[in-house]
Amino acid sequence: MMVDTHGNQAVLHAFVGEARERLTAVGLKFNALQSRPGNSMLWNAICRDFHAVTRGAAFFDLAELLEVCQPVDTLLDGLRNEKATVAWHLQDVIVDATRAVLVMIEEVAHERQPKVDHALLERLRSAIAEVTGGRVSQ
Repeated sequence: MMVDTHGNQAVLHAFVGEARERLTAVGLKFNALQSRPGNSMLWNAICRDFHAVTRGAAFFDLAELLEVCQPVDTLLDGLRNEKATVAWHLQDVIVDATRAVLVMIEEVAHERQPKVDHALLERLRSAIAEVTGGRVSQ
């Protein structure tokens, strides 16, 4: 579904700007986490930033964006709660998903329909199953 801002483009532009900032922050914090694995403050900040983007996608009824953001939220939360070591392949999934969401945000910013990368969704589902042992907490 395309964005319905009830005629208020300023609100949409504010969301796009904040989403860009938060996703950039997620990347930086995730990099910092590599040298400080298990740092609960970093994990909480990463989860909070990404979840804010997810909430914005829900608010604007951006179904495609939400379809990608929700499993990323689940994966990040699972890694935080399980205190799992972030293996290289899981890091790659998180980085790829963050980049994909940034691309989707740019599509929204230019009033184009974002496209879902179904192969990425499958990688996210596999990563969630690996981290949570099939348990999903949402």
